[in-house]
Amino acid sequence: MTSIHELEAEPFELEPEANDELEPESYDELELDELEYDELETTARPVARTPLPWGKPVRLADGVVQRTHPKLGWVWSVPRAKLPSTLRELQEEIVDRAGRTPPPDERVVVKDTTAIPYRWICRIELNFGPDPTTPGSDIVTHGTGLLISPRHVLTAGHCLHFDFPGAAGRALRAARIVPGYNCLTKTGEPLGAARGTRFQPHARWRDHRDDGFDYGLITLGAAIGDSTPKALGGKKLGYWGSPTDGAGTRINPTTADLTNFPIHTAGYPGDFCCMRPTAAAPCPRERRGTAQFRAFARVTDPAPAAAPRLIFYDADSMGGQSGSPVWYVYKELRNVIAVHSGPAFPFDAAQRGRANCGVRITEDVMTQVRAWMRD
Repeated sequence: MTSIHELEAEPFELEPEANDELEPESYDELELDELEYDELETTARPVARTPLPWGKPVRLADGVVQRTHPKLGWVWSVPRAKLPSTLRELQEEIVDRAGRTPPPDERVVVKDTTAIPYRWICRIELNFGPDPTTPGSDIVTHGTGLLISPRHVLTAGHCLHFDFPGAAGRALRAARIVPGYNCLTKTGEPLGAARGTRFQPHARWRDHRDDGFDYGLITLGAAIGDSTPKALGGKKLGYWGSPTDGAGTRINPTTADLTNFPIHTAGYPGDFCCMRPTAAAPCPRERRGTAQFRAFARVTDPAPAAAPRLIFYDADSMGGQSGSPVWYVYKELRNVIAVHSGPAFPFDAAQRGRANCGVRITEDVMTQVRAWMRD
């Protein structure tokens, strides 16, 4: 049985790539470890939000049909004959242009994805199966997730179950998970890859599209966290929260007032063709969302009235980053506080162009995740 461990604060050495995450601010006034989230009513009605429509389908020169959606983003209907067995052409999700990140864009590329903590942030290639609107094609996209055990990845619920044109309530059919994917390396997979064997979105997302429960878990067919990649010099890959190989990372709920608190996020945005913005020139599908980007920002609302299970923050992000971890650094410990979902404006129109949001990590979220891991 695999479980998530709550770590005690222990000193550790930060790798060079990670040093820039420690901000010169003092958090001593926050007694984070002594606080717990109040229990949330899990039977509450879903929060009201503005409907998010699909864009018009566009047929590309190679016969692939491309659509956009504010939640999932760029989604393709790819002829099955063009899908390699490795699923490397499965692509992305992206926010619509009305909700896109306004300038200045403060995202920074992670050039060394083997560094802590970026090695545990995964690019997830997703295949939702046959597209009824385009016979002979599969619906493909990509997302982001976090390796939280040797064989479990935490991600957004809409990466596992979503509504497509002509295919409402479509469950994920296949996934390929690549920790630390990096288009700058020879294969893009310096730390290996694994296939998903079980996909578990929260029932309230799956059945009711309740955005407060837009999270889920992928079980891998192999314990990739126990592997010893050559890129790490034979050291174990580990996972976020590992008591032995997690380097001070953890997933502990907190009720501290995080308003204006510095946070970090990282994932695989679909508006970059490796490191080049896709707006600069056409980009092949297989190159979109293949570079990991990180962003530093602040919490704007830790418990918005319109969506109390979510947290709003002004971190720059783009489609493809759904499922990315959102964390803060406190006393040289990195603690995940949310699973990135997407733009905040569907819940509060005043947030358009100002904030993104994620599902808060609470005690009931962790209870559910541990239950899935035990199954």
